[in-house]
Amino acid sequence: LTYPTHLLTAQAALQAALQVKCVRDIRFFEPNIGTAARVGFVPDHYVDISDVFERKLKALKTLKAQPKLVDMYTTCNKWRGIEVRRPYAEGFVRFAPQTPVLDFLTG
Repeated sequence: LTYPTHLLTAQAALQAALQVKCVRDIRFFEPNIGTAARVGFVPDHYVDISDVFERKLKALKTLKAQPKLVDMYTTCNKWRGIEVRRPYAEGFVRFAPQTPVLDFLTG
């Protein structure tokens, strides 16, 4: 586990979201850039970020403690873009605490 605070934050967000009964669509972002395949991260939802990619890079460049993020996210966002035929994209995975079909059956 690279960043234990990320896990704790995700757990806290999930607990809060699940308390709100109307929240049905929770999505997770890339766990670790470059290792997604090894941890089983396969996106089921993509967001085209082509129009805001330069702004994202500008923001990443302000993180002086993590200078490699610019190259890593550039590569990752290009790859995700290739997957959906866009210049740049981000991939997400849906969190489903219950089988979605059961939601339809139980109303």
